[in-house]
Amino acid sequence: MGSVLVADRWQDVYLGTEEDLVPVATLALSKQTSINDETHFGFHYMAPQGDFQLAMPKQCCDLIPHDTTVELLAEYMATTLANKVPESHFKVIAFEGIGKG
Repeated sequence: MGSVLVADRWQDVYLGTEEDLVPVATLALSKQTSINDETHFGFHYMAPQGDFQLAMPKQCCDLIPHDTTVELLAEYMATTLANKVPESHFKVIAFEGIGKG
């Protein structure tokens, strides 16, 4: 997972947190929606902003083991790269964007 590979892998992809995975059938979806766990990932979590539920096609997702904060994503990339190429040294620099913190 070199930097180019990460960019390619995560381009136009929803990064889902494994701890937020739920069966699609447990989500409050429209009755006319006909999706299932074979084709979609279901996500459900509570945050200070409210109750969030989402179903995403599996081919549009990449799952990671923890929350998707910029700090945790940077650590995840550094650890993954170090594990894949242990003889190399990596420095991951991440930021949220202009004016984001």
